[in-house]
Amino acid sequence: MSSTVTQALEKDGACAESNTPLIALKDWDGPGDPGNPKNWSFGTKVYATAVPALFAFVVTFGTSVYSAGLEQLMQQFHISQTVAILGISLYSMGIAFGPMVGAPISEAFGRKTVYLTTMPLSMLFMMGCGLAQNARTLLVCRFLTSTFGAPAVAVGAGTVSDIWELHHGGGLASMLFIMSPFVGSSLGPLVGGYTLETRGDWRWLMWVMILVAGPIWVMSFFFGETSKKELLRRRAHERGLPVPPKPPALVALKMLFVITLFRPIRMLFVEPIVMSISIYVSFAFGVLFAFFVAYPNVLGNVYGFSLGQTGLAFIAIIIGVILAGVTFAILDKTFYAKAKARAPAGKTPPPEERLYTSMLGSLGIPVGLFWYVFEICRMRFVPMDIDV
Repeated sequence: MSSTVTQALEKDGACAESNTPLIALKDWDGPGDPGNPKNWSFGTKVYATAVPALFAFVVTFGTSVYSAGLEQLMQQFHISQTVAILGISLYSMGIAFGPMVGAPISEAFGRKTVYLTTMPLSMLFMMGCGLAQNARTLLVCRFLTSTFGAPAVAVGAGTVSDIWELHHGGGLASMLFIMSPFVGSSLGPLVGGYTLETRGDWRWLMWVMILVAGPIWVMSFFFGETSKKELLRRRAHERGLPVPPKPPALVALKMLFVITLFRPIRMLFVEPIVMSISIYVSFAFGVLFAFFVAYPNVLGNVYGFSLGQTGLAFIAIIIGVILAGVTFAILDKTFYAKAKARAPAGKTPPPEERLYTSMLGSLGIPVGLFWYVFEICRMRFVPMDIDV
């Protein structure tokens, strides 16, 4: 124990209460430390996992619910289909920029602050979309809606890793968190289609987004901070221990840009595994988002479906997501379990052992796309829905 820490503890009369004051600044007091989120009760863990998963759901829900109103937008604002579709493209681009907004907030104040501060801003721009009187305002607000909504998605994975041990529920929790944005984007056309059929105004699509996002934001008030760095900083402050000084503003800004922007871009080009997975995930999401426009065109113009009926067809994607989760669980319990058994004592299998699901899915994407086009030409809906 250093003399500085000892003097600080003696000054607060806390020396007799803690035998490891120095550890409190760097790590938990022990494996059973109640302040460690990994030691929370099961119910608390489930709740704290559900909130970021629901944030991921609502942010991606906003991507696709917009697609139901494309025809009305084209007529009201006198724009082409290409310009109308920009509302989806810019929203997706905002999701890419969002983590750069959330990273500095998470670094300085913890993860919970990201949920509490960025989502209200996102909801304000959702309102801006609903009140837009021209296409330019709508498109700008769509971009800013996702830019301020995406930070909650970006830090969600960190929240899950803060709470769960990978080999004790962490795999299942991560899988459910990853599935939530796919479910959200698949439910968007269904909700949007029936909303337009009952309300008749595309602006109600924006109000529905607020009605979904609002209660989820309120839920974020009722679980604690999970960031280890922030929790230990608060503990040090409570115990009267010196907190590491913050770097000057310019140094902090430089570190922020290096960590959140330049380092990821560098890894994208110099790390083959990062580049490969990024390309694969980008293509998979691109195919998914393409269906938001292609499916209504095909089902509406070729098969004569209503907006609500077209939305029902997107349930096929939700079923596919569930089946993908089941496939991952099966492969995790077989291939990964065998790799874990072969690993040396105290070691974990290499991350590549978890890629078998992606390898299997990579074969399904081109087969499904070919089948989709083939069945359109043959005018058969049910096989086309199965391949989707």
